[in-house]
Amino acid sequence: MAINIEVFIRVIITFILSIIISSSINKFIIKKEKEKHVGQAVRDDIISTHFQKSGTPTMGGVGIVLATIITSLLNFSFIDYKIIIVLLLMFMFFIIGFVDDYIKVKYKNSKGLSASLRFSLEIMFTLIALVLLNYDQQSMWHLHLPNNFIYLGPLFVLLIVFMVVGSANAVNMSDGLDGLAGGLIILAYLPFLLIALKEQNYAASILISGVIGGNIGFLIHNAHPAKIFMGDSGSLANGALISLLAFLLNSEYLLIVSGGIFVIETVSVILQVGYFKMTHKRIFKMAPIHHHFEALGMKEYQVVNMFYLVGFILAFLSLIMGGIL
Repeated sequence: MAINIEVFIRVIITFILSIIISSSINKFIIKKEKEKHVGQAVRDDIISTHFQKSGTPTMGGVGIVLATIITSLLNFSFIDYKIIIVLLLMFMFFIIGFVDDYIKVKYKNSKGLSASLRFSLEIMFTLIALVLLNYDQQSMWHLHLPNNFIYLGPLFVLLIVFMVVGSANAVNMSDGLDGLAGGLIILAYLPFLLIALKEQNYAASILISGVIGGNIGFLIHNAHPAKIFMGDSGSLANGALISLLAFLLNSEYLLIVSGGIFVIETVSVILQVGYFKMTHKRIFKMAPIHHHFEALGMKEYQVVNMFYLVGFILAFLSLIMGGIL
């Protein structure tokens, strides 16, 4: 795998710079939110140990997204049209999440925007991005598999919308423990970074290195005990970005593998809600499933470490399936 030396240096510099920018912004947000005595509202039905987190600064996604956008624009000569559209979609999902976070902080509740409004906006922005990326053209309607592809017809558009919106909200569901969502999304991005480098898609490589750096800069302040939470502003933006990148790199099948933990978290909620409606009983002590393990008596850091281990294995498996290893 021959890598352009200049691009490789840019990837490294982008990564480091993004960490610094994200960490600095998050440090500023922590200071300002503490001065104003505002922060995250905690659900009433959460694990009792989480009540002490009420008032913790949130909107850590601001640092992640701004660091990603700034470092990408600093490499403007390497950024192509498609990556600009991907960045715009990330930013629009960030705006949805930011407004949601703001409402929660402003009115001190954990509700935020209504689910129907959120999903409507997410679907609308995704469809606009697909048109701008020419994914409304029949020649693009292929689902890529290892060394093969399947023509899906118009169903392909529905698949992208489902995966982008689903991925965004899946990452959001995983943002419940200190360091959990941030660490898992970094692991999920890694296979796509190496695939982008292998395919010599330098624009995507620079973007992914920037968003990984942004998440590390956030994770510095989010590791247990968290000084700031990612919030919907970061989780929605991350989920939308990684899913659309998977399509651009013709590796959409790997999203389910590298982001396997996010899939499990989402399925646990769907199963819990569906089973309870049918039987008025619960499959898990609490959903998403990371709270189930807490309810069983595991410490928060133990659950996070266990999920990190699984996330690492899934990322490694993705590299094998993607032909990197």
